This record gives sequence, structure tokens and C-alpha cells, in this order.
Amino acid sequence: SRLVTLVDSGLQHNMCIQQLYFGGNDIHLSGFIHLLKAIVTGLPKLRAVNMEQNPVFQDVDSSSELYHSCLCLLGQCSNLVFLGLGMTHMSDEVGSDVVHSVLTAKSSMVWLNLYGNTLADRTVKTLCTAVKHSTTIERLSLGSNGINDEIVQLLLDSPDIMNMKFVGLYGSPCSSDMLRSPLCSTLLWIPRGIITEIIEIQEEKSRQRRTSSAGALTS
Repeated sequence: SRLVTLVDSGLQHNMCIQQLYFGGNDIHLSGFIHLLKAIVTGLPKLRAVNMEQNPVFQDVDSSSELYHSCLCLLGQCSNLVFLGLGMTHMSDEVGSDVVHSVLTAKSSMVWLNLYGNTLADRTVKTLCTAVKHSTTIERLSLGSNGINDEIVQLLLDSPDIMNMKFVGLYGSPCSSDMLRSPLCSTLLWIPRGIITEIIEIQEEKSRQRRTSSAGALTS
């Protein structure tokens, strides 16, 4: 596939790729795993991956070795600051597993986009617990899922969620009163300029940490 060719080329030539967008293709779980392996082993500069509108999780067998390999690799992608899995045929069960893998790992994730799947209470309950383990997550895109008023209330009751910069719920089957909450946003798409800005901010924070550590060693 085009994804495999590009990823292999990047590994072969040691390309300093920062962002990859594969929206609207026919990439399934095996292709996504190929990309995740490359991120972990040979694309250390990659910070943002957008897989929206791909059947990555379509009819996935949650008991399969391939699926569990995907979850394990997601937890190892420590350099990613943005992951777009909108409209990837993600069920509520899969969403719960993905959220847990991404947010409980030691990662730099700032923005997780899960827009346009079939997520509901299972994913959100996992999210409200897993977010406590992340020191970097600031933005969540959860719109056009099966998130009703009762599930939105779980988000509103979570101090960690309420402290985020952005939680998108537009298109979910919740009432207009809920959508008027300061928590909710009507953002439908991900402006690429914002992703670049997030990457630059995280890079600067990393440089500051390295400088601080070096100073402590020499003092």
C-alpha cells in the first residue's frame, strides 16, 4: 500500500518526517500496525499522525493477536503529540482499549481525535480514569459518537476533563443545553496549523527539560 511504501522509504532514508496524513484511504489494521512499528523503531521525529476515514478498526477481532499488538504499539508511541483516529469504524469496546493504551502510557500526547465513531459510555468511563495518568493531554475530539446527556455528565463530573483546553462534542446525540456547556466546542475539523503549533510547543518544552537536566548535572 501507499502507506507501507512511504513508511519504508522514510526508514530507509532516515527521513525527518514530523506529520503524516492518510485520510480517506483504505488502510486496515495491518497497515496501521506497520506504521506504528515504524514510529516506535525508526521515525523518532514523527509527532502527528492522522488516519481519519480509514477502516482501521472495521470488524476487528478484539481477541486477536493483531489487535493486541496494535494496542501495545500505541502505548509505545511516546513521541506523538497528535493522533487522529476519527471515522475509523471504532466501536465502544475498541475505543475504551485505545484510550487506555494511549493515555496510561508515558507519552507526549496532547490531542486525541476520535470523532465520528460509535463510542459511548464504556470509552468515556475509561477516558475519565485514564486521563489521570497523562500530564500532557489537553484536547479531545469526541463529536458524532453515541455520547448522550448522561455520558456528557460523566465528562462534566471529571475535574481532569474540565481542566482541558478543548473537548469537542458537536454532532453527538446530547441536548442543546449540554452543547452550551463551556466544555463543549463546535469544531468539526482539525486545523493543521494548530497541530504544527502544538508540535513546536512540545519541542520547546523538551528542549527546556534537557537544558534543565544538563544544568543540574553540571552544578
